[in-house]
Amino acid sequence: MEITVYYIVLAVFYLIIPFIIYFLINKYDIFRKTGSIFLAYLIGIVAGNIGLIPTSLYNFQETFSGISVLLAIPLLLFTVKLRELIHTTGPVLKCFLGGLVAVIITVSSGYLIWGDMQPDMWKTSGMLVGVYTGGTPNLASIQTALDVAPEHFVLLNTYDMLLSSIYLLFLFTIGKRWFVKWLGKSEQAKLVDNEVGDQKQEGLAGYVGSIGTALLIVALSAGTSFLFYGKVNMLYVILAITTLSLLLSLIPRMNRNGSSTNAGMYFILVFSVAVASMADVSRFQEVAPFLLRYLAWVVFGSLILHLLWCRIFKLKGDLMMVTSVALICSPPFVPVIAGQINNKNLILGGLTVGLIGYAIGNYIGIIMAWLLKIL
Repeated sequence: MEITVYYIVLAVFYLIIPFIIYFLINKYDIFRKTGSIFLAYLIGIVAGNIGLIPTSLYNFQETFSGISVLLAIPLLLFTVKLRELIHTTGPVLKCFLGGLVAVIITVSSGYLIWGDMQPDMWKTSGMLVGVYTGGTPNLASIQTALDVAPEHFVLLNTYDMLLSSIYLLFLFTIGKRWFVKWLGKSEQAKLVDNEVGDQKQEGLAGYVGSIGTALLIVALSAGTSFLFYGKVNMLYVILAITTLSLLLSLIPRMNRNGSSTNAGMYFILVFSVAVASMADVSRFQEVAPFLLRYLAWVVFGSLILHLLWCRIFKLKGDLMMVTSVALICSPPFVPVIAGQINNKNLILGGLTVGLIGYAIGNYIGIIMAWLLKIL
């Protein structure tokens, strides 16, 4: 009974915080300048580290954050102008290749620096290639394939959460201005301005309709995943949600429903608060500090190399940020950064990059591990 009360209270907390954030942003300039996502992460981190959330609720937090972002994806994709985005395949794939090369270079060079700090560091390097090409599922898969101790997996995952949070906060504040200023903004940003006039606020009925449709899509995708795989296969679920949402975006009434975008950003804030509250700062001071340095080298080193790649090949800053987030943080974070830079038309390209990363992450991670072992 007590644990059920905790579930309810925590769920209400996650659902109410976005409204408080909206109030602060609309009333005070200082909060408007920091941004809604930054506030959501800050509130989540504080709430998760002052002892108010029992550690026994971790699985509930993970599930709640996962459902939130799965709902956000269709809500944001409903209003995407699909026909105008077909021509962007080349730049997206070129940007993905640059991010992939950057991860491989930083992992390999990091291994040369820290590879002798503990036995079997080649396994750790393979896991890092997997997680920063695909995501946590790839980290877990490579851990199993290479027979890595569970404690080591937990430590890597904990450090990854810390650095990913810092990385996102950097993008949400300073990074998004720097990268766009240095690399420019993609032509797709103009589509966003044109869409504002086309979209109509549908009121309560519009919100209910769009959220209900998103719930139906998520339920259908998860249900068929159980039918085909006997579990929630995240690669399949995201593919199914993306496909169904894009098909519905071809319906004019659905595509012009501005309430859908607002609802999608609301669930992005819910997701941001929930996922940030899972970061246990006290664990970041545990053993193996060199691993934290190794991960920081990969995360921020690959970001710099990716930036240089985009500069050389004249790829735009907003595309670079979405692609980088898809690789470093995995596909569910793509709508978060797309909403923050006010260009949801990049969601499709970012999700495509992330899904490709999911698909090839295991192969590249295991191959890299064995190659580094030979060194």
